Order: sequence, then structure tokens, then C-alpha cells
Amino acid sequence: KSFNVSSVIYNGTGVYTVNITTAMSGTTYSVVASCGINVDFNQGIIPVVFGLTTPPYYEAPSTTSFRLSYLNMGASAWLNPHVATVAIFD
Repeated sequence: KSFNVSSVIYNGTGVYTVNITTAMSGTTYSVVASCGINVDFNQGIIPVVFGLTTPPYYEAPSTTSFRLSYLNMGASAWLNPHVATVAIFD
């Protein structure tokens, strides 16, 4: 279900922009993200909210969108998860 997410844009391997339908009341909202991958994989994958793949590695959220990236910790590389979930709290 979308619940206030208008679209998710694929920006490249492991990098997405989540667009919000009705703007948040400010830029101090909270985002919780998780992911899963469907292979024999014993390295950690972490979702990086408000993250960029190049320095300074942080992008301030706006009230209508935020950046979400998925990092393979073992390989120090971005990757596309098979399953991803996001919850946004204003």
C-alpha cells in the first residue's frame, strides 16, 4: 500500500527517491527502512536514509521527498534489494 507515497524513482543501483503525496509538516520527520535479498548472502545490507552515494554522503530531506540507498557492507557497494519496506512518521 502506498499511504502517502506518490512514487518511488529508481536513480541507479541501490539508490531511490521516495516522493511524498501530501507534504510532511517539516523536515524533521522520521523514516524507518528495511530490506531483504533472496540469495545465499552472508554480508550485511543496510538501508541509508537521506544518503548520497558520493561525498558528502548526506542529503537533507525535503517535505515532499527523500533519498533512500541500500549498501552492501561486505562489498562496500550499493545494491538493489529484492524486498524493501519504508515507514514514514511525521
